[in-house]
Amino acid sequence: MISEPSPDGSLIEFVRAEALDIRRDMIPRLISDWDTIYSLTPEEFEELVFERLVAMDLQPFRMGPANRRDGGIDIIFWTRGVFPMLGAVQVKHHKSAEAKTGPADVRELAGAMHGHHFNVGLIVTNTSFTNDAKHRAQNQSSPIQLRDGEALRRWIADDFGLEQVSVATRTIEFCKGIKIRVPQFL
Repeated sequence: MISEPSPDGSLIEFVRAEALDIRRDMIPRLISDWDTIYSLTPEEFEELVFERLVAMDLQPFRMGPANRRDGGIDIIFWTRGVFPMLGAVQVKHHKSAEAKTGPADVRELAGAMHGHHFNVGLIVTNTSFTNDAKHRAQNQSSPIQLRDGEALRRWIADDFGLEQVSVATRTIEFCKGIKIRVPQFL
């Protein structure tokens, strides 16, 4: 990790991650034969997701090696923009295309995010999600986004269009008759 001053001269320092150079070997293999995604080790898969977050110009930080106790969060990231966001990432690698990530993983990430001021949670898998997992993510009080194997394929092809931050509003009723509309990251 390399610490560098803020581009705008503020007192905030940013950390630039020096990721492993997996573009040379792993990404070309995955582009030519997607099924090699299932033969990656959990460590390699986590490194792939980390590197793709770097490619999106995010500031990721790995919590430690894969398969190590990490409190339910594999990677945290933040943005440099005017509206900085702090995100938590859970990476789920499966050895078979038939395996799916379920609602327990969504609950685990939501629990791990609780009390830590994360703006968004992200679960990335190389396969897909069950309908229950999708439902759980949509109905969490913490915004949790799901990225499946198809989204990961786009990431590998440097297509990050899905990851553009968009803001919507939602209405919150603080007490009977007192409602306000607040922005919410999607």
